Amino acid sequence: YSALPDLHRILVVWNNIGEDPPLEWWTGLDPHPVDVIFLKQKVNNVRNRIHLFPEIRTEAVLFLDDDRLIATQDIQFAFRVWKQFRNMIVGFVPRKHVMVSNGVFIYGDTDLSSDTHLGGYVYSLILTGAAFLHQKYLEMFNSPSVPYGVHQLIDEKQNCEDIAMNFIVGRYLAKLERLQCVGIYIHPTISKNLDKDAISGYTGLWRRPEHMAVRSYCINKLARLFNGVPLQYCDMVLSSYFDYNRIRAC
Repeated sequence: YSALPDLHRILVVWNNIGEDPPLEWWTGLDPHPVDVIFLKQKVNNVRNRIHLFPEIRTEAVLFLDDDRLIATQDIQFAFRVWKQFRNMIVGFVPRKHVMVSNGVFIYGDTDLSSDTHLGGYVYSLILTGAAFLHQKYLEMFNSPSVPYGVHQLIDEKQNCEDIAMNFIVGRYLAKLERLQCVGIYIHPTISKNLDKDAISGYTGLWRRPEHMAVRSYCINKLARLFNGVPLQYCDMVLSSYFDYNRIRAC
């Protein structure tokens, strides 16, 4: 990734408590195309990466979890799309929420359906584990405007920070009187490291058997904290294979 043409710097949020980042090894490989800065954390918390670190100097921030691998051509294409839709999350992992007959929300993949939702390939969230978003949302995430209980929920479950970010983006877009999706899905040219059955050898929270149940719980809890669900369904899929000139508002 260090050779990407629009890349300013790489920040590694180092959550390996008790283990130092490989600074000596890394600096021994100088020179590098861009600065790589290790941000050593005091506690292992999923919220650590969602901070407006002073080292962030660009409007666009690309988030990549350590269990995600994205082709550079897809990252470049996604950045071009983001520049046209700066208020939205532009990313590679879409998800959906649906409501069942008793009013409870369920979180799942894009093929999720229920008796009140016919399904079909639509999404309502773009996960921030592999996505571009504007740095202003990092400030919003950590501001007093976030309902009390959101950060506590994330800390308790060590999960759902990306769902909360989608809620924050959706609420912001609603205040702009723009009834639109929170994000745009970029279909990666190589998706094997994004799927449930990825063979990359990487592991993450999303592989745990209770993961989907926890995230459904979070959707319902966040709906109460935010007094609703500010998420819209979207069916737009873009890819570097497609004609870029066909990009339209979601």
